[in-house]
Amino acid sequence: RAETAKRILPAFGYAHIRGLNSITGSSRSNQREAARIAQWIRERGDALEEHYEKPLHQILGVITPFRAQSRALERLLQKDYPELLIGTV
Repeated sequence: RAETAKRILPAFGYAHIRGLNSITGSSRSNQREAARIAQWIRERGDALEEHYEKPLHQILGVITPFRAQSRALERLLQKDYPELLIGTV
C-alpha cells in the first residue's frame, strides 16, 4: 500500500501516562494525562499539518472513555485547535 508508506502516525495510538484520577459527577478525569496529551499535540501539530498538507483537525482526533477527560482536553486545546474533535466512546 503506497498510502501506508506516507503515514507518520499509526491509525490508532496509545500511551500510558501515570497520574491521579479525579471523579467529577459520574465521570473521571486525569489532569496530568490531559496536559501530556495537549503537550504532545502542540509539539507535533505543525509537523503533522506540513506532512499531510491538511489542517490538524482533518488529521487527528482524540477519544477518551470519560466526558470529564474530554472536557479537560477541550479546555487545554480550544485556543490553539478550536476545530479539533475531542470526544468519548
